[in-house]
Amino acid sequence: MKRLYSFAIAVPCALLALVSCSVKEDVADVDNTLVQLPMVITIDPGNDPDTKHTYDFAGGRMRMHWEDGDAVYCSPAYRSGLGCAYRVPTGGAATNTFVADRQITSATTDHAYYYPASKVYNDASFMRFSYAGQVQRKSAPMAHMSEYHSMRQVLKYSGYNSNYDMANVSFAGSLKSGCMIFYLSGVTFVNPRKIMLQVLNGSTVLTNVLYEQNRLSSAYNDSDSGETVVWPSNVASLSLGLEGYGTETSLTAYMMHTCTDMALPAGCKLRVTVIGDKSYYADTVIPAATAIKGGYCSGLSVDSGWHELAGDYTEYSWDGDVVTLQNPGTNLDLVIMGDGFIKEDFDNGTYDQIMRQVYSEFFSVEPYATLKNDFNVFYVKTPSPQRTGATNTGANGATNSGNVTKFSVQFTANSTSLSGDNALAREYAKRAFSTNANERIKDATIVVVANQACRAGTCHNSWGSANGRDYGQASAVAYMALGRTQAERVQLIHHEVNGHGFGKLADEYSHSMTSFNYSWWTDLQNQHALGLFRNVDKYVTSRFNSSFGVSEPLTSNSEVLWYDMIGSVNHYESSSVESLGFYEGAKTYSMAFCRPTETASKSIMNANTGIFNAISRRQILYRYRRLKGEVTSNIFGTSQELNYFLQWDAANFLPKMSSMSTMSTVPPMLNADNYEPEALLPFAEPVNEEGVWVDGVFYKNQ
Repeated sequence: MKRLYSFAIAVPCALLALVSCSVKEDVADVDNTLVQLPMVITIDPGNDPDTKHTYDFAGGRMRMHWEDGDAVYCSPAYRSGLGCAYRVPTGGAATNTFVADRQITSATTDHAYYYPASKVYNDASFMRFSYAGQVQRKSAPMAHMSEYHSMRQVLKYSGYNSNYDMANVSFAGSLKSGCMIFYLSGVTFVNPRKIMLQVLNGSTVLTNVLYEQNRLSSAYNDSDSGETVVWPSNVASLSLGLEGYGTETSLTAYMMHTCTDMALPAGCKLRVTVIGDKSYYADTVIPAATAIKGGYCSGLSVDSGWHELAGDYTEYSWDGDVVTLQNPGTNLDLVIMGDGFIKEDFDNGTYDQIMRQVYSEFFSVEPYATLKNDFNVFYVKTPSPQRTGATNTGANGATNSGNVTKFSVQFTANSTSLSGDNALAREYAKRAFSTNANERIKDATIVVVANQACRAGTCHNSWGSANGRDYGQASAVAYMALGRTQAERVQLIHHEVNGHGFGKLADEYSHSMTSFNYSWWTDLQNQHALGLFRNVDKYVTSRFNSSFGVSEPLTSNSEVLWYDMIGSVNHYESSSVESLGFYEGAKTYSMAFCRPTETASKSIMNANTGIFNAISRRQILYRYRRLKGEVTSNIFGTSQELNYFLQWDAANFLPKMSSMSTMSTVPPMLNADNYEPEALLPFAEPVNEEGVWVDGVFYKNQ
């Protein structure tokens, strides 16, 4: 094998003009065109054995040193079980030699990576490598970069049973690690603690542009872990922490980012926010579609056009503190937090009051009221830079204001849907768990309350595709507004949090249909096996057949999931109980699916009021028992599981059927007399994501 001492890498550097630009000596400003900024990797650990791929600028070049354990890894893009790695051997750094520990055995297109051995140990971990958590220290402003550096190129290999000649791996023109260099001035920054980068469309923070992990080809398969490729979830913002800074008239900061391009839509705004004792933001309009280039060094300069964020915001020492409301020590976790609450809301007790109201209202409906004492319930203090500040609030959501909030909760105008930073919400929720947080987060029910008095809510469920568990192991982040009245807030809690979030139940209302796809049935069948959406099932009538010309294999109602409850000792099918049956229209579809109860008031998953119907209670109870550990194997649908539910329901629920304490007593969602006569839209469908969990972090499938 040939000894390697260095190979040069040409790294274009784009300088993005934000508001106004100042020319830097190391990066010339040429009106947003790419500028060549060569980067040299020096494989010379013998001269500097204690420095790990340290960055520094010298004559317009960025240099880096390597140490023991660092590697270049090569893997086939479309083959599993093949690959090679060239690694600086432990104890042999001074030899400046790479050694091979795997070998390519077929001709194919390959990926090659450099990675720091302390954080990235193979190509799969490179793909999932996170650039979150960076902190730049004033005393050593480039030191953090070494921990977040990795790079990738795609190369061709031909020939069998021979090693790469590493002298020919130059990485020139490849996708390498990206770095955004901020040059910020024009205002006095007092104790700055964080720099944030966001993309906005009007006043809406886009949540589908930026991401914190690397990506690979969608055809990639990781033979070591047996997992197929997963794509990282988007984030609402990229951030870089700052430490040790005081009163600063200018800031130069280095934020490492993903190896893949992040497309910036034309007409949107790129926003830079500096958070400190006083917080400022500046925007610039993106005139034409462009991208933050993955693997390139980009410069972003701001020297005017700053706006102060309203309110006295800082990242308080108590940010993330956990308040325990009850904690019996089970695996039944409910974590509540807020978005758009500022320091004043914490000081005057508003935040505490709202968190406790949500806690109380979650347990105000059966079967949760009976099961309450076995839940762990916490709330997390999550102050925001600004209040939500949305406008056009009403029965069907609100319009975004563009304010900066903790979880970047976003409203969709003329809709009841909400979205936000799910990953950040899960990280804050994990603070509530003193032990086993990475496992408990997979089952946790998280509530994010947006500080806005309107009617909007959406639950986001994320589950591992191959978890093999039948009780609905899915982490829920349920976003909900405050509602315009207490009644609306209770509706939101019961439908979004109790129903979609913990119960893993589907919507039972329906809209008109114009198309049908067999995959919808396949998806539901697979979801049923994982313990999801058992309150709806596939269904066929002559109307469905005539509308879509579909020949359906369903032969009778006996194949519907809750058929085994019909004719039971509890007489659920009786009108005096709840008229359990098979009613066309569910899961938002007017045909092809059925629901268990016809009358809207007999199901919270239909009209947000009344009761959780029998199959919903059965699913909730089963999930409760599985998480509590009373049931340790997949037994849903067996006579053992059914008989337990029938006995429990007869003893705990049915005697209360006529009692208001049993049900959600707020008015129905639609056509209620005490609402203004505007058309009320149903609550938004849940957002469902399949993927994999790695060290407590969820990665969704593409």
